[in-house]
Amino acid sequence: MSKGVLFIIFSLGKGGTQRNLVNIVNKIELKHKKKVLFLYNAIKTSDLENQIGHDVKIYKVNSRSKFKNFTRLRVLISIIKKENISSIISFALNGAYLALISKLFFPFRNLPIIYRLVSIPSALMSSKYPTVLKLKNFFFVNVLCRNVNTIICQSNFMYSSLIAKFPKVLTKKSIVIKNLVDFSRINDCLNENFDVNYKFFVYVGRLSSEKNIIQIIKAFNIIKDKTDSKLLIIGNGSEFKKIKNFIKSCNLQDRVLMLGFKKNPYKY
Repeated sequence: MSKGVLFIIFSLGKGGTQRNLVNIVNKIELKHKKKVLFLYNAIKTSDLENQIGHDVKIYKVNSRSKFKNFTRLRVLISIIKKENISSIISFALNGAYLALISKLFFPFRNLPIIYRLVSIPSALMSSKYPTVLKLKNFFFVNVLCRNVNTIICQSNFMYSSLIAKFPKVLTKKSIVIKNLVDFSRINDCLNENFDVNYKFFVYVGRLSSEKNIIQIIKAFNIIKDKTDSKLLIIGNGSEFKKIKNFIKSCNLQDRVLMLGFKKNPYKY
């Protein structure tokens, strides 16, 4: 039975992490190994999911019950057995924890786990309760980081932010691999018709706190009287309403436009 490489992510909704996973899964060449994808918090089939190659086998869990993590773990263990998984690459924090727990059920199997760091640690671990935050940091460094085989950082800044937490352990297993960019697809998307009659600045990405989009709007507000350009914000996320309300409070509705998710952001 051929071995498989398992990629883990919460879902294939709308975001840079999801886009990067799609690029990697489609472009990576695995000799004599199959590609398997596990979406442990799956949503309705998305445009990104439709872009996954036919050579990738996809498993999904969309449980919303109190015991959803047990369901995810049960399915993950089943995937490892059924697909003869020989290595795991997680693109999500919770996915990495699930992989580590599932590994306990295969004590005699060499099952390396690679964790791709999604953001800097301070953005990953957050809580309004100091004790909870300390526990999250403790588990992140002493459980996750100590036990995965490799940690991939997307930038030198992310790397330095990570190893500052525990240099002796993290320096040895952390590396920097920048995001894969599919230039051929971008070039194709650039040709799509796009016609506007104004100049603009543009932000494209997830609307979440670590992106600090409100700071971008504050900066634009400072220079708005020195330019006739507009600011376009493309993307969705948890901070959509907060950002929209901030734009309104600054009376910038005509200058800062929230366009939501766009299937083809490259034309902007």
